[in-house]
Amino acid sequence: MSEAWKQWEGQVVDGLFPLRQYLGGSDHSAVFVTEHGEREPEKAAIKLILADPANAELQISRWKHAAQLFHPHLLRLSLMGRCEMDNVALLYLVMEYADENLSQILSQRPLTPEETRDVLMPVLDALACVHRQGFVFGHLKPSNIMAVADKIKLSTDGLLRTTETVRVRKPGVYDPPEAPGGRFSPARDVWSLGMTLVETLTQRVPVWERIGHGDPILPKSLPSPFFDIARNCLRRDPQLRSTIADISARLRPTSSVPRTPVSSAPAPQSISAPPRPVMKAPKKAAPQRPISIPRFALPLLVAVLAVAAIITVPKLLSRRPEPQKTSSVDSENSTPQPRAQPKSEKAPASPRSTPTPPSAQQSVQKSLKTASDKQPIKKEEASAVPEPSPVIAPSEEQPKASATAVVPGEVLSQVLPDVSQKARDTIRGRVRVRVKVHVDPSGDLAGAELDSPGPSKYFADLALQAARRWEFAPAKVDGSNVSTDWIVRFEFSQLNTKVFPVQTSPR
Repeated sequence: MSEAWKQWEGQVVDGLFPLRQYLGGSDHSAVFVTEHGEREPEKAAIKLILADPANAELQISRWKHAAQLFHPHLLRLSLMGRCEMDNVALLYLVMEYADENLSQILSQRPLTPEETRDVLMPVLDALACVHRQGFVFGHLKPSNIMAVADKIKLSTDGLLRTTETVRVRKPGVYDPPEAPGGRFSPARDVWSLGMTLVETLTQRVPVWERIGHGDPILPKSLPSPFFDIARNCLRRDPQLRSTIADISARLRPTSSVPRTPVSSAPAPQSISAPPRPVMKAPKKAAPQRPISIPRFALPLLVAVLAVAAIITVPKLLSRRPEPQKTSSVDSENSTPQPRAQPKSEKAPASPRSTPTPPSAQQSVQKSLKTASDKQPIKKEEASAVPEPSPVIAPSEEQPKASATAVVPGEVLSQVLPDVSQKARDTIRGRVRVRVKVHVDPSGDLAGAELDSPGPSKYFADLALQAARRWEFAPAKVDGSNVSTDWIVRFEFSQLNTKVFPVQTSPR
């Protein structure tokens, strides 16, 4: 069957999705490049699998559940259904197109430890999200670690519920010892992660000295901390394996050290990093010898110092301390001291005026004080300096300056739902749907859910899928990026679709 897949290039699935290019497959499934959307078709991938009448509905149900999961490092699923081509019953799944996968890189070279860390961190985050929702990947391996633009994403077309039991007829090299029993648990993904980690660094999976007995043998060349991580992932007993949280904790302390980020896409032109310079230890400076003074010179040196003291000390004692220079403006925190005015001049009365706001007044004071520090007042001119106006304390009616500076986030890219005209013809008036979107401090979408689904589940699903493809810039509080919440309101009519995004937090 694998040779027959390519012959279907150019055909159309379900009258909607043309099969542009055959990407690869097996006896059971195949993946093609396709297009999705009516107005502006976008590049997508479509997976075809042979339909088994016994579990076809179960497979479609799994895909629908997987499509409800949303995480920046999970591949998006959009549409699924049944079709038939050349009298062959098939199931199809349309999903986000990936530029490349990790196995294509490993066929050419292993990753460096720095690249491995940059790939492993998003994989761990995605695994943690899936496990929290009660799912297991069950098929984690390099070919399912995808590169989408500048992000690492895991394929989600094979997710299974932890409550399911699926018999594995022929376990693969990434399957754990308990795979034939059909048990699916997070520990299964941890085992597959350990095998993938070793292959990422060495281009080879570890082997068992006796298959089915003991733990796999790891190459001694694995660098720290990856050797310990892989060893604790590949325990034969699932109860003894590390958890995803354990592995993340091992990697995150050092991940906070600033370094040039490696592209998350595992492509040769983007993921390869230049060789790091060899740091040579600095040469030790030769110890300096102490200066030796001849014995006959000591009396002469003492005499010179004594004469210098006789000449200098009287001059120092005869100097009087100069009067302290007067600054044009007193410090804000000091108490103003009264000063006598010359008899020939009368101190001018300060006219009453509207008090200057604290922030502006402090700014003026700081400027004046800086100028006075640069140009000190001479002693004979000190008495001619006018008395500065007293600093007026801000009253309770005066507005106080904000303690925090909030820069709102912004929408970088909007995606409108793709609505067929047939569906629009069913609309009477307007259909309104509100979607709540969560943006993390890095600008990635951390989640999206319906805030108000409206009267139609069809339009609610379209709005939710479109909102998950929006791009945002996060808000800033005191110069630091923070999480942001948005409400995106969609209005569908027979003529068009309008959107109204509003940031709800922080305000």
